[in-house]
Amino acid sequence: MKIANYLRVRGRPLLWAAVAFLAITASSCGAMDPTSSNPETVKSTSTTHVVEIRQFKFVPETITVEKGDVIIWRNLDVVPHTATSEGAKWDSGNLNNENEWSLVTNVAGKTDYICAYHPTMTGSIIVTE
Repeated sequence: MKIANYLRVRGRPLLWAAVAFLAITASSCGAMDPTSSNPETVKSTSTTHVVEIRQFKFVPETITVEKGDVIIWRNLDVVPHTATSEGAKWDSGNLNNENEWSLVTNVAGKTDYICAYHPTMTGSIIVTE
């Protein structure tokens, strides 16, 4: 499985390994989640969406995407943040200023997520068919 093509944490190669481990662990446990790091699920006409992390908020807070689309979280704050799904099925790991992380969506449904450092920061992903 070539996760490196779909999960990117710029400037943090060791952190990338931890993120890849979490993604593989979640997928091997059979967890059903509207997101995936599985490259086989990327559709040929996928759309890339950006969620900015700024002023201690995910912008937009709720994002609606289609199966196979890519979501990129980009930290514009000066402090580190994470994007961590409910139940920790996926986790961006530490995102410092100007770092970004991406995720491929593969199952229709809704997933809520938070910043592990600042749990009042919340967001939702809605994946449609």
